[in-house]
Amino acid sequence: MGMHKKWTKKLFILITVSIVLIGLLNVLIDPYGVFGRNPNSCSEPNERYVKMTYLSNHPDAFDGFLMGSSRIGSTEPSLLKNHFPKNKFYNLTISAGTLGEFEEMIETMIKARIKPRVIYLQIDVYDNLLTYKNERSKLLLRMKPENSLKEKIAFFKDYLLLLPNNTNTIQQMKLDLGIHKRSSRYDFYSTGCWYADAKEKNIRQNPLLYVKNEETFHKFFNKTIPSNQIVMMKNLESLRKIKQLSYDNNIQLILFVTPHNHKMLDAIGMHAYKIFLQSLAEVTEYWDFSGYNSVTVNDLNYYEYSHYRPHVAKWIVSRIFKDTNTSIPDDFGVYVSKKNILKHLENIEQKNH
Repeated sequence: MGMHKKWTKKLFILITVSIVLIGLLNVLIDPYGVFGRNPNSCSEPNERYVKMTYLSNHPDAFDGFLMGSSRIGSTEPSLLKNHFPKNKFYNLTISAGTLGEFEEMIETMIKARIKPRVIYLQIDVYDNLLTYKNERSKLLLRMKPENSLKEKIAFFKDYLLLLPNNTNTIQQMKLDLGIHKRSSRYDFYSTGCWYADAKEKNIRQNPLLYVKNEETFHKFFNKTIPSNQIVMMKNLESLRKIKQLSYDNNIQLILFVTPHNHKMLDAIGMHAYKIFLQSLAEVTEYWDFSGYNSVTVNDLNYYEYSHYRPHVAKWIVSRIFKDTNTSIPDDFGVYVSKKNILKHLENIEQKNH
């Protein structure tokens, strides 16, 4: 009996020490940037936590926000500043961001007295057909916890107890040791953007070779993503609430649909894509840059099949604000309402054949 107690005690001490060491290791490496590490040095930081924490601590720093999935991340806030000279803009891009999450973030911002005056919101067809709000288990995509102690403990516990074989942890260690090179550069404390410097350089040096070597431009999709009608309707209901929040809080809301690369459009599927656009028109008017047009079928406008380059972001802003000083492809950007949605869908169908 005494021997049993002795081994139980040793096992308890071993487990406790192991947990403490794992916790210390996770705080030290901090691959998601939630324990105080400079998120600009992270391989893949939790943008939702880092950005909302930064804005909550500096509520008066910005009053104009670019919001959307990672695809809006290459849009410089200065592009909006040109049209709203009195406002200070920040790019609040978050990976795989959905309308459900943006509703939550806008509510949080208002409660935190951040006081947005302009919101430039990108609506991502792909993400809003797949997800309403990302699961808490996805640590990269987890929202900043509420101010309650219970919520904070639950949040940080999951990051403290990460096992060393976590993909992000290993990637961060390789980055810190110089074994791995960062694919993107972040600027959390100024623009909020991400920058694909190496890719941009390679495209400029040899554009045709870049397109040839980028595998995602040559994917073949024999089936489309499993879009979910319930998820889509929940996200569109969140958009209704975003519109109401904007109205109630005197926020100017500018809406546009992402210009998905033609390969990503192939993955979405024409049926689900058209249903989304038509349902969206029932909720609000918007600018549509999606579909098969001269921009989306040209791979040189993209880093891969998921993210468009900065000059495309400039074309979007210029079209929305009718900037005659910028040359924009004629077929890029259509203003959509209930009145012209059916004609718009008909034009999309014709271009698809």
